[in-house]
Amino acid sequence: MYVELRHLRTIRAIHQAGGLARAADILNMTQSALSHQVAGLEDQAGMELFVRRSKPMKLSAAGHRMLRAAERILPEIDAMEEELRNQACIDSLTALSTEGHFHTHLERALAQLARDTAQASTVVMLSLDHFATLNTALGRSASDAALRLFSGLLREEMRDVDIG
Repeated sequence: MYVELRHLRTIRAIHQAGGLARAADILNMTQSALSHQVAGLEDQAGMELFVRRSKPMKLSAAGHRMLRAAERILPEIDAMEEELRNQACIDSLTALSTEGHFHTHLERALAQLARDTAQASTVVMLSLDHFATLNTALGRSASDAALRLFSGLLREEMRDVDIG
């Protein structure tokens, strides 16, 4: 049997929702697609994961075993995904937005300004001139310390809402 994260999410959603219709809404899929997914999962397992004669749908013993695994595994996966999203957006050295994240926010802000011309906005992008010279002359650890100092000063002077 090959268990995928979507299978664990499916078991959890059906258990929480008590039925396929509400679980399908939670999972953003059709009830038919969810029903087929459950049937395929039960075929793989070689046993029923749900007692279908009950309303709300109840888990069988095997279904409860999968639910316990889902409740243990999915929070860890969700935390890891959030951590990876943060790493993609926040520079680990400076704790400021990465350039890519900055540009994404800038595009959103410009689109918002185009829709709402009465709204005012200010964009500040700072670049440290000749930083490579500092890095070459003093080494990476010294230039990293300078970046941390500069970003710390910047964060102290800015509001959370100002740093995107």
